[in-house]
Amino acid sequence: MYDQFDNTQQVADRLKELIGMISQPSGDAYERTMRSLHVFERTGWNLYAFGDAVSRCAPGLAVNEDGQFYYAGQQLPEVTLTEIRLALEWYQHEVGPSEQEVSSSTSPRLFSTEKAAEYLGLKMPLMKYHIHKSKRLKGQKVGHSLVFTQNELDQFKATERKPGRPVKS
Repeated sequence: MYDQFDNTQQVADRLKELIGMISQPSGDAYERTMRSLHVFERTGWNLYAFGDAVSRCAPGLAVNEDGQFYYAGQQLPEVTLTEIRLALEWYQHEVGPSEQEVSSSTSPRLFSTEKAAEYLGLKMPLMKYHIHKSKRLKGQKVGHSLVFTQNELDQFKATERKPGRPVKS
């Protein structure tokens, strides 16, 4: 599906065309998406990782035979921009930084549930407990996946209490 693209710059140029058609060049969603696109341009190209990121985060995003992106969903421009941004950030997370990538990226680092558990030093049952029962970890639903920002995980680490029953006061 994306085999007509040889590098991230070609994809970024086509995505800029789509973004220009669906959104005015202003607003928070537009700015955040353009920042993610800027970092994406400096990331190494991996056809399969890009396809995976789009299917997970922006399932309505499609490309025709001419290499033009279009959005097949019937959604608002802000939602479309958010999905495109999340797909770009997921791709960057999966592929990792390239040598060209700017070291002080403004895009948040995203973690899958498994990677978040590993980052926090938790086993999956305890991770799921904190997501579903204690609701201390919220995450963001992206497609069928739940992703967490590094900031959210760091806040969780900072407020983590010791194991066991709390002492009565």
